[in-house]
Amino acid sequence: MIEIQGGPASGKTHLLYHLISVCILPNVYGGWNKVAILYDTDQGFDVRRLQQITTTRVSTHTLQTHNERIDVASVVSRAMRNLRVFHVDSASQLAASLQELPTYHGEELATSEIAVLAVDSLSAFYWEDRF
Repeated sequence: MIEIQGGPASGKTHLLYHLISVCILPNVYGGWNKVAILYDTDQGFDVRRLQQITTTRVSTHTLQTHNERIDVASVVSRAMRNLRVFHVDSASQLAASLQELPTYHGEELATSEIAVLAVDSLSAFYWEDRF
């Protein structure tokens, strides 16, 4: 378990995008070819930003290691299938969703391995739960 903390605009979410990108990309492009699960508690996750970061990663990797031309958009599209984003609105909904994750994994992702499970941000419900 890793917790990433820092002030506003310190790069926490940007780092998360990179971790997810590495997780979902195929091995041939420097990835792990695994599933990433993200619980988006503040409704701020931007799929287009992840696609942009992943596209840049594939393009850079391809330029450095391959001489052939590839369809970068197709590679990124296939990789994005390894991402599951769940939007949760409360700490109890997050807890229930986490509790049901093994069932979801068995039914929806039985042939895949989950390598990253992230919550962005775990403190989203702090004040709501405190009072």
